[in-house]
Amino acid sequence: MIVDGRKVRAAKTHSVMHDKILEAARELLQATEFIDLTIPMIAQHAGCSVPTIYNHFPGALQDIYVQVTEVTIRKGLLRKDFGRGRLSPSDYMGSLLEGLAETVLENKNVAAAIMTYAPQAAAEGNWDPELLQMLEPPIRGVMSEMQLLVDSEEVAFICSVIIRGAVTSWTQNYITDKEFYDYVSQSFLMAIKIVSD
Repeated sequence: MIVDGRKVRAAKTHSVMHDKILEAARELLQATEFIDLTIPMIAQHAGCSVPTIYNHFPGALQDIYVQVTEVTIRKGLLRKDFGRGRLSPSDYMGSLLEGLAETVLENKNVAAAIMTYAPQAAAEGNWDPELLQMLEPPIRGVMSEMQLLVDSEEVAFICSVIIRGAVTSWTQNYITDKEFYDYVSQSFLMAIKIVSD
Protein backbone atom coordinates (compact mmCIF):
# COMPACT_ATOMS: atom_id res chain seq x y z
CA MET A 1 0.00 0.00 0.00
CA ILE A 2 1.37 3.41 -0.99
CA VAL A 3 0.86 6.29 1.42
CA ASP A 4 0.53 9.78 -0.03
CA GLY A 5 2.69 11.97 2.21
CA ARG A 6 0.90 15.12 1.07
CA LYS A 7 -2.45 13.75 2.25
CA VAL A 8 -0.98 12.73 5.59
CA ARG A 9 0.57 16.20 6.10
CA ALA A 10 -2.66 17.91 5.00
CA ALA A 11 -4.70 15.84 7.45
CA LYS A 12 -2.27 16.63 10.27
CA THR A 13 -2.31 20.35 9.42
CA HIS A 14 -6.12 20.28 9.30
CA SER A 15 -6.28 18.60 12.70
CA VAL A 16 -3.83 21.06 14.27
CA MET A 17 -5.81 24.06 12.97
CA HIS A 18 -9.10 22.50 14.07
CA ASP A 19 -7.77 22.12 17.62
CA LYS A 20 -6.30 25.63 17.53
CA ILE A 21 -9.70 27.09 16.60
CA LEU A 22 -11.43 25.19 19.40
CA GLU A 23 -8.83 26.32 21.93
CA ALA A 24 -9.15 29.94 20.74
CA ALA A 25 -12.94 29.74 21.13
CA ARG A 26 -12.61 28.26 24.62
CA GLU A 27 -10.12 30.93 25.68
CA LEU A 28 -12.32 33.70 24.30
CA LEU A 29 -15.37 32.27 26.05
CA GLN A 30 -13.43 32.46 29.29
CA ALA A 31 -12.55 36.11 28.65
CA THR A 32 -15.78 37.46 27.12
CA GLU A 33 -19.52 37.12 27.45
CA PHE A 34 -21.14 34.38 25.42
CA ILE A 35 -23.22 36.86 23.40
CA ASP A 36 -20.16 38.91 22.43
CA LEU A 37 -18.20 36.09 20.77
CA THR A 38 -17.95 36.27 16.99
CA ILE A 39 -16.31 34.23 14.23
CA PRO A 40 -13.92 37.09 13.33
CA MET A 41 -12.79 37.25 16.98
CA ILE A 42 -12.07 33.52 17.00
CA ALA A 43 -10.24 33.74 13.66
CA GLN A 44 -8.04 36.56 14.91
CA HIS A 45 -7.27 34.74 18.18
CA ALA A 46 -6.51 31.47 16.36
CA GLY A 47 -4.37 33.22 13.74
CA CYS A 48 -6.45 32.11 10.78
CA SER A 49 -8.98 33.54 8.36
CA VAL A 50 -12.77 33.61 8.74
CA PRO A 51 -13.18 31.25 5.73
CA THR A 52 -10.86 28.78 7.49
CA ILE A 53 -13.24 28.76 10.47
CA TYR A 54 -16.17 28.00 8.15
CA ASN A 55 -14.12 25.29 6.44
CA HIS A 56 -13.64 23.54 9.78
CA PHE A 57 -17.02 24.45 11.27
CA PRO A 58 -19.68 24.88 8.56
CA GLY A 59 -22.31 25.56 11.22
CA ALA A 60 -20.12 28.36 12.62
CA LEU A 61 -20.62 29.13 16.31
CA GLN A 62 -23.16 26.34 16.71
CA ASP A 63 -20.63 23.69 15.63
CA ILE A 64 -17.89 25.32 17.67
CA TYR A 65 -19.97 25.31 20.87
CA VAL A 66 -20.88 21.65 20.40
CA GLN A 67 -17.23 20.67 19.98
CA VAL A 68 -15.98 22.92 22.80
CA THR A 69 -18.53 21.15 25.01
CA GLU A 70 -17.26 17.74 23.96
CA VAL A 71 -13.61 18.69 24.50
CA THR A 72 -14.36 20.17 27.94
CA ILE A 73 -16.30 17.08 29.05
CA ARG A 74 -13.62 14.73 27.73
CA LYS A 75 -10.82 16.68 29.45
CA GLY A 76 -12.81 16.73 32.67
CA LEU A 77 -13.46 13.00 32.71
CA LEU A 78 -9.82 12.22 31.89
CA ARG A 79 -8.41 14.69 34.41
CA LYS A 80 -8.36 12.25 37.32
CA ASP A 81 -8.50 8.96 35.47
CA PHE A 82 -5.90 7.15 37.54
CA GLY A 83 -6.98 3.73 36.36
CA ARG A 84 -9.51 1.33 37.72
CA GLY A 85 -6.88 -1.04 39.07
CA ARG A 86 -5.69 1.38 41.74
CA LEU A 87 -9.08 2.45 43.08
CA SER A 88 -12.22 0.70 44.23
CA PRO A 89 -14.99 0.85 41.58
CA SER A 90 -17.00 3.56 43.36
CA ASP A 91 -13.83 5.58 44.14
CA TYR A 92 -12.85 5.33 40.47
CA MET A 93 -16.21 6.79 39.36
CA GLY A 94 -15.96 9.44 42.06
CA SER A 95 -12.49 10.36 40.80
CA LEU A 96 -13.69 10.74 37.20
CA LEU A 97 -16.58 12.92 38.32
CA GLU A 98 -14.35 15.03 40.58
CA GLY A 99 -12.16 15.73 37.55
CA LEU A 100 -15.21 16.77 35.56
CA ALA A 101 -16.41 19.05 38.38
CA GLU A 102 -12.99 20.70 38.71
CA THR A 103 -12.69 21.26 34.96
CA VAL A 104 -16.14 22.84 34.74
CA LEU A 105 -15.42 25.02 37.79
CA GLU A 106 -12.32 26.33 36.01
CA ASN A 107 -14.34 27.10 32.87
CA LYS A 108 -17.45 28.87 34.18
CA ASN A 109 -17.95 31.08 31.12
CA VAL A 110 -17.67 28.04 28.87
CA ALA A 111 -20.26 26.25 31.00
CA ALA A 112 -22.55 29.31 30.90
CA ALA A 113 -22.25 29.49 27.10
CA ILE A 114 -22.99 25.78 26.80
CA MET A 115 -26.05 26.04 29.04
CA THR A 116 -27.29 29.12 27.18
CA TYR A 117 -26.83 27.49 23.80
CA ALA A 118 -27.98 23.93 24.62
CA PRO A 119 -31.78 24.50 24.55
CA GLN A 120 -31.60 26.24 21.16
CA ALA A 121 -29.36 23.52 19.74
CA ALA A 122 -31.58 20.77 21.13
CA ALA A 123 -34.67 22.41 19.59
CA GLU A 124 -32.90 22.48 16.23
CA GLY A 125 -31.88 18.82 16.61
CA ASN A 126 -28.19 19.68 16.76
CA TRP A 127 -27.35 18.70 20.30
CA ASP A 128 -25.68 15.37 20.89
CA PRO A 129 -25.86 14.14 24.50
CA GLU A 130 -22.09 13.65 24.59
CA LEU A 131 -21.97 13.57 28.40
CA LEU A 132 -24.26 10.56 28.47
CA GLN A 133 -22.21 8.78 25.80
CA MET A 134 -18.99 9.40 27.72
CA LEU A 135 -20.40 8.37 31.10
CA GLU A 136 -22.05 5.12 30.07
CA PRO A 137 -18.92 2.95 29.37
CA PRO A 138 -17.12 3.64 32.68
CA ILE A 139 -20.39 3.33 34.59
CA ARG A 140 -21.13 -0.01 32.90
CA GLY A 141 -17.64 -1.28 33.81
CA VAL A 142 -17.83 -0.08 37.40
CA MET A 143 -21.30 -1.51 37.93
CA SER A 144 -20.15 -4.86 36.57
CA GLU A 145 -17.23 -4.87 39.03
CA MET A 146 -19.57 -3.89 41.85
CA GLN A 147 -21.98 -6.64 40.73
CA LEU A 148 -24.91 -4.27 40.83
CA LEU A 149 -28.03 -5.64 39.20
CA VAL A 150 -29.38 -2.35 37.90
CA ASP A 151 -29.41 -0.98 34.36
CA SER A 152 -26.15 0.89 33.66
CA GLU A 153 -27.80 2.99 30.92
CA GLU A 154 -30.41 4.18 33.40
CA VAL A 155 -27.73 5.02 35.96
CA ALA A 156 -25.71 6.91 33.33
CA PHE A 157 -28.82 8.81 32.24
CA ILE A 158 -29.73 9.82 35.81
CA CYS A 159 -26.10 10.75 36.52
CA SER A 160 -26.04 13.00 33.43
CA VAL A 161 -29.34 14.62 34.45
CA ILE A 162 -27.95 15.38 37.91
CA ILE A 163 -24.79 16.87 36.38
CA ARG A 164 -26.70 18.99 33.87
CA GLY A 165 -29.00 20.22 36.62
CA ALA A 166 -26.00 21.13 38.74
CA VAL A 167 -24.34 22.98 35.84
CA THR A 168 -27.54 24.89 35.10
CA SER A 169 -28.08 25.82 38.75
CA TRP A 170 -24.44 26.80 39.21
CA THR A 171 -24.19 28.95 36.08
CA GLN A 172 -27.35 30.76 37.21
CA ASN A 173 -25.78 31.28 40.67
CA TYR A 174 -28.46 29.22 42.46
CA ILE A 175 -25.84 26.98 44.06
CA THR A 176 -22.29 27.63 45.27
CA ASP A 177 -19.08 26.23 43.79
CA LYS A 178 -18.91 23.76 46.70
CA GLU A 179 -22.50 22.60 46.18
CA PHE A 180 -21.82 22.20 42.45
CA TYR A 181 -18.70 20.16 43.14
CA ASP A 182 -20.56 17.94 45.60
CA TYR A 183 -23.50 17.30 43.24
CA VAL A 184 -21.26 16.40 40.30
CA SER A 185 -18.73 14.32 42.23
CA GLN A 186 -21.49 12.37 44.00
CA SER A 187 -23.84 12.04 41.02
CA PHE A 188 -22.94 8.38 40.40
CA LEU A 189 -23.76 7.37 43.99
CA MET A 190 -26.97 9.45 43.86
CA ALA A 191 -27.99 7.76 40.61
CA ILE A 192 -27.31 4.29 42.05
CA LYS A 193 -29.47 5.13 45.08
CA ILE A 194 -32.31 6.43 42.88
CA VAL A 195 -32.31 3.36 40.64
CA SER A 196 -31.97 0.93 43.57
CA ASP A 197 -34.89 2.38 45.58
